[in-house]
Formats: sequence, C-alpha cells, structure tokens
Amino acid sequence: MEIRDLFLEQHAAVHSAAVGGNKASAAERTFGGLGDEQMRVRPREDLNSLAWLLWHIARAEDIFVVNGAAVEDEASRAALIEELRKLAGG
Repeated sequence: MEIRDLFLEQHAAVHSAAVGGNKASAAERTFGGLGDEQMRVRPREDLNSLAWLLWHIARAEDIFVVNGAAVEDEASRAALIEELRKLAGG
C-alpha cells in the first residue's frame, strides 16, 4: 500500500459520512455527549482544552493535506513529512 493510500484510509476512518462514509466522525463518537463548556475546560493552567486540541489536530491535518496533495515524488513527500515532524516537536 502506498503511503498516500494509507493516509487517505486513516483520514476517512475518523471523519463523518460526508468524507469517510461513517455514521459519525471519531470526534463525534468520542466527544458527542460533552457540552461546549466541557469542551473548553482546561484541566490545569498548563494544559489545553479538548476544543483546542481538536482544532490543533485539524490545522495540522490541513497543512498535511494541502501541502501533501501537491507533492508527487517520494523524496519531496519524505522531506515534507520530516518538516511536519519537526514542527510537531517530534
């Protein structure tokens, strides 16, 4: 399986019916019972809320999808993935 196919398969698995054909997205299944106030709670001053974490994950995904979609050769794709890892602190 190509890395792009694996990414698209994983991407579809966590998104709602409009994207992945699922009844609900992973976020909807996980956080569906929580209200807005609960999603915004910061457990400690040095920790982020669930809402912030979901937003951050979505932004990282946007960077990968937008930039990764334009990368056709493996060397460029590997360089992009390495750069994203550096940005993520890993």
